[in-house]
Amino acid sequence: MKKLLLTCTALLMLCSPLAADNYDISGLWNIAGTGFAEKSFLRVSLALDGNMTLTTSSTQEVLNNAVSADLLRQEYPMSADILSKDLRFLTAYDINLKITATNLDIKAWDDHVPNGIRVPVPLPEMRPANNQPYELPVRVVSDTLLCKVTLTSTTSGKVRITGFVDLDVVGETEINSDCALWLNGTPKPKLEEETSSGCDSGFSSLMLLLVFAGVCKLVRN
Repeated sequence: MKKLLLTCTALLMLCSPLAADNYDISGLWNIAGTGFAEKSFLRVSLALDGNMTLTTSSTQEVLNNAVSADLLRQEYPMSADILSKDLRFLTAYDINLKITATNLDIKAWDDHVPNGIRVPVPLPEMRPANNQPYELPVRVVSDTLLCKVTLTSTTSGKVRITGFVDLDVVGETEINSDCALWLNGTPKPKLEEETSSGCDSGFSSLMLLLVFAGVCKLVRN
């Protein structure tokens, strides 16, 4: 009877919300997707790839860092309650991105977005899922490009990239892209069909885009 009671208790602990939601999202994540660059009335397909590194810390690790703990108390009115729990906090994440013109395999743009987390962000108590995604703080890339990361599980998610970048030769160009996101070492998820924003205009459109940019440059001069 005693063994049965212990077994039932162990099973209840394993199935309890606390045990189920003891998760972590730290590590190296891969980014890959398609999108388009738009200049005036022309649109050219692009490929985006890169990676993202997430760093998390436990409550105790955050408390051991006097600066982080002080910032946390300033940021959250319920900091005493937050700090009393055994939580994990997002303490850093940086992103590397590269944009390539798919038809010519030309690297058009790349950038590194360093860590922008100043105040540790407590992870949600419930692990990320399709019906309860976790949106990381939006990152600003090169002042005019936004990178929105959404986790739909502890190993996968998506990255939405929108805004303007200064592409080689072409100049300032609008970018619109959705990318798959997955933890390194796990299977790459399929990008949802409705969010796949690639629009392949082909080699001729890319040439027109370059000519258009050249004409605009001559007019300005």
